[in-house]
Amino acid sequence: MIVVKGGGADDAYAFDEVELKIETVGDLVRAVDEASRGALSARDATFLSRKRRFRGDECDLDVRAMVDECKGRVLKVMMVRSAAQSRNVATGGTSRGVEALRASRLAKAEAAAASKKQPQRCLNEMEARQKAWRATGVVGLRGVALVDVPPEVYALGERARVLDVASNALESLSCNALGTLVNMTRLVLRDNALGALPWSAFETLSALTFLDVSGNALESLPSCDDADVASPPPSFAALESLSLARNKLKQIPDGFFTRAPKLRHLSVANNALEELFPRAPPPRAIEYVDASSNRIRRVSETFASLPRLQSLVLDGNAIDIDGVPSAVLLGAEALVELSLHNNPVKLDALRDIDGWDAFDARRKARANKALESRVMLGSSVFDEGADSQRFVRH
Repeated sequence: MIVVKGGGADDAYAFDEVELKIETVGDLVRAVDEASRGALSARDATFLSRKRRFRGDECDLDVRAMVDECKGRVLKVMMVRSAAQSRNVATGGTSRGVEALRASRLAKAEAAAASKKQPQRCLNEMEARQKAWRATGVVGLRGVALVDVPPEVYALGERARVLDVASNALESLSCNALGTLVNMTRLVLRDNALGALPWSAFETLSALTFLDVSGNALESLPSCDDADVASPPPSFAALESLSLARNKLKQIPDGFFTRAPKLRHLSVANNALEELFPRAPPPRAIEYVDASSNRIRRVSETFASLPRLQSLVLDGNAIDIDGVPSAVLLGAEALVELSLHNNPVKLDALRDIDGWDAFDARRKARANKALESRVMLGSSVFDEGADSQRFVRH
């Protein structure tokens, strides 16, 4: 119980002493509201709660309260009213505008009181999420400002099948904890701040088929060929799709993919690579490689040994005509897309390379097949893969 006290009187103000049950902010607003329906009406209600302020209506009662921000409890209250204005209010009632302001003030106060229960609401939300995670095996925590993966995720263990923590602020992952998600098939780590990955954890993730680490801060991958610093290559037993795009990689170590026998789609676009698989080829199952927007000067001849390679996207690099070996056009017998836009090499020069006719025949056969089946595969189906020579007026 808080006693709202006043005392004394002068020409301008008269003070009341009122005994009210005021414990929370909501109680205070209701008390002011009840008082203003009688001889008093609130003019300027200010709740001193750190930097938060709340204003009342246009009448002549000042209410000041000290509030415990953490507990939402009222510690001290003082009311001051104008005697002359009070008499006018007592005889004239209140306007619709005043009533609307009171209702708005009450709603805001109740919302503020409810916000004090935020920790409990967060706890309830987490419990609900955990229940859904256990039922579906799908953990979605995209864009929720995480700096660490919650321990509740790792507690799912073998129940977890999909983990999506894209667009957060993760800087690292626990190797031991990640390795407990043994049945996970999809791991999305896109757009975080990861400077490294616990590659050894993938040893136990034998069901993983999709891994997206694009948009992070990776500067290097584990070296697998230097005897002084070599470490075993990561184990990607079931991995089919991997994105390392939009990082800061300068090279792909030889042997990095020797334990990824099922890898079909690989993106290393938007890095700082100067060469790509110069000695050891990627896995033989590879079908699609996107290495656009790097600093690559030459198409590696190791691509010629890939029997399933269909698309090789190298737009936005530094490849000239000497950087396109005939061996790739002739040896990669499934290759139907070689994209070299925004490179020094031009289409007219490509047409004169040995093997171009064989590649172009495969490309046209795919386009004809798409037309005959009335299936559009995008503009790349009809794209010859390079920019035409432009004539420059002098």
